[in-house]
Amino acid sequence: MNKKISIVMFLALVLTLALATEGFAVEARFYPVKVEPLRMAPGDTAVLNVTLKNLQPNFALYLKASLDPEDVTPIDPLGSATIWVTKRAREAQESQQYFGAVLQGEEVRVSFPIYARLGTSERVYEVPLVLKWKNDKLEDVEQVIKIGILVKGDINISIASIKTDPLEVRAGDDDVKLEITLENSGEAEARNIRAKLILDNFSLAFKPSYSRSDEAFVGKLSPSESQACVFYVDVSELAKPGKYVFPLRIKYEDTEGNPYEVFEDVELLLEPKPYFVISKIEQKPKVLHPRESCLLYITLKNVGYEKGESVDLRVVREASQPFSFDVRSDYIGTLEPGEEGVAILKFSVDKGALPKKYFLKVIVRATGDSERGDTNVYTQSLKVPVVVGSGGGETVHSNSKLIGIGILAIIVAIALARHYARRRKVK
Repeated sequence: MNKKISIVMFLALVLTLALATEGFAVEARFYPVKVEPLRMAPGDTAVLNVTLKNLQPNFALYLKASLDPEDVTPIDPLGSATIWVTKRAREAQESQQYFGAVLQGEEVRVSFPIYARLGTSERVYEVPLVLKWKNDKLEDVEQVIKIGILVKGDINISIASIKTDPLEVRAGDDDVKLEITLENSGEAEARNIRAKLILDNFSLAFKPSYSRSDEAFVGKLSPSESQACVFYVDVSELAKPGKYVFPLRIKYEDTEGNPYEVFEDVELLLEPKPYFVISKIEQKPKVLHPRESCLLYITLKNVGYEKGESVDLRVVREASQPFSFDVRSDYIGTLEPGEEGVAILKFSVDKGALPKKYFLKVIVRATGDSERGDTNVYTQSLKVPVVVGSGGGETVHSNSKLIGIGILAIIVAIALARHYARRRKVK
């Protein structure tokens, strides 16, 4: 009985609406007055809420909505793509057969859980919302509304890997190659990417190998794309071993030209090594002259941070220097950090040596600490000053002979004087 009454009331409502709109030939027409959300990122899920308003005189019965039924966009509904549209949610829950009529000026809201596919390119997608209903004559009417949704993801540039050449970086290394791979793990494209190593806080230990070797231009990175950029740095001989963290400044733009700047940490492990300086020089005799021989005592000190094994010193003979070496190398042995050792060289000064300061070039050679697994051979070139004075040699020898002759003459004169004195006494 109640069901019959409901059907009669519904038919009466339809008849009333038909009579009320008999003079109007314009069909109902819906316009979206509110859409949420208007923007999504690839891989995101959301609830699409669209508020529709009928701005035409005629009414709509049995209204239903379908979101992108032909799947022409990368915006997909989660669940059913078609829903019935009701004016009163509570009444719709109580009776699925109640849909009501959407009159002129009335609003209804449709909601779809949606998903933006991963890898979707950035742009505005016009997602078709297909509306179907019956008019006052119970004829089928259809309308397609394009819902604009911007798919725009975030840019996320980070360091994917760091490689160095040489593999183990040590103090004194020049032109150390840093290959840093940047990756865009975001959903949007980054353009005009530029990277710069910030070495200011470590200027005593590191510096660019040459102009702009601490900068790199990458270009663009699409989502999930990576690219390597290369930098070159020099390491000071006295840089302390350990882990160094450099800021890497990354500047880029989005597809609309908006600028961004981020900082990523670059970690570099500096291994220890032995390093030597001349701490003392002693020569015997202290003043050198041409045609004289000399013993040169060179004291080496290991100021590095690793033990040096098999340390030896060898002089490099240079034809322009007036020295002839009897002993031109010496073996020192093992020097711990902070420890000293002495090498002794023997040479003579050539006859025609000019009086001035000469610099002997010596090569120090050592191997790394074998207990630490360091089998590298390290060489250093050092300078040892040697001063040759004027005169000496033949002049000193001649003077000595003259002094000897003078002394002998005095002795002879004294002897003769004593001899003549005795003869006078005898007479």
